[in-house]
Amino acid sequence: MRYRENEMTWVGRWKNQYGSIVEITSEANGRIEGTFRTALADSGFYGQTVAIVGVHQGNCIGFSSVGSSATGDRVVSYNACFAIKKSKRRGLSCRTRRWSRPEKVKRRP
Repeated sequence: MRYRENEMTWVGRWKNQYGSIVEITSEANGRIEGTFRTALADSGFYGQTVAIVGVHQGNCIGFSSVGSSATGDRVVSYNACFAIKKSKRRGLSCRTRRWSRPEKVKRRP
């Protein structure tokens, strides 16, 4: 997320507190496109990189994905509205499910 006077930029890699990765590749015309890879071994999506689609408006975002597992089809969705605060010490902080944009994200093989 880059801060531009109350404007969000969603394109980039995001990581939550569990280690799952969302990579947003497009945010054109209010639509989100990218991929999701869970870090949770007990998830039906584990070991897969699945496409995500969604929408965004201002500081709010929502996206979903579907995939298959050994026990059947699965769906996952996330949504959040970020409350942006600019801080000299920490840069940006936000209130939501803890998706953050790490400096470096290690890719799995």
